Amino acid sequence: MTPPGGVAGITMVALPGAQAPCLFENGSVTGDYVQISSVIFNSLCRDAGSTYPATGGIFGRVIQGTATVAPAASPAGLVRTSNVVTVTTTGAHGLSIGQYFSLFGTTHVGADDFNGILQVCGPPTPGCITPTNTTFTYQSTAANNTGGGGSLNKEAPVLVTLERNQDGPYPTFPASLTTTAAASDNVAISGVVSTSHCAMEATNANAAADSTSTYISATTTNQITVTHPASSGRTWDIICTPN
Repeated sequence: MTPPGGVAGITMVALPGAQAPCLFENGSVTGDYVQISSVIFNSLCRDAGSTYPATGGIFGRVIQGTATVAPAASPAGLVRTSNVVTVTTTGAHGLSIGQYFSLFGTTHVGADDFNGILQVCGPPTPGCITPTNTTFTYQSTAANNTGGGGSLNKEAPVLVTLERNQDGPYPTFPASLTTTAAASDNVAISGVVSTSHCAMEATNANAAADSTSTYISATTTNQITVTHPASSGRTWDIICTPN
């Protein structure tokens, strides 16, 4: 799924029946139902609990849950220096270099907060460290600042189902794309709106090789834009939901 701005590296989810990584707004528990967040960042997954949700579409089921971790209290929990934030957590965070996470609800002293959909950085990037059990770094271009608290959540694997909910079938809009040599392509998909969520699955080897740098960069009425390496002949299956 695609977070705001089309962050490459966590945009790829699979079609129903496959396993996909999902970045959660809250902790996730193995076996729980997964819905799309409509509150925080509008693009994260939300653990909806073990009881079948009465309303709303169901994206899938959690395969292996991950617990929420809290940054230490301000001012030691979050320290931004020269556009790199050092995070100190109250328990083991389990993150590694290159992994994405969500951070929200933090406190901060200066004007710029620490919240967002973020990625762990490490050497040789200046200022970035090799993660320890309770510390890691991420890049954030803003003034030096301190803060702490809030909620830190990681990706968890989800079995994609896009299944029927109690209000009726979960509508989906399928499409396909064969890339051109341009750096992006528009795909017409009837029924898609700006709040739709879409999934892509590579259907040839060249597309699979480009998966970490291919993402949905825009969603508008009846159309999505897919940004990708400027190479033609990469084929993708696409499926979108109405919201």
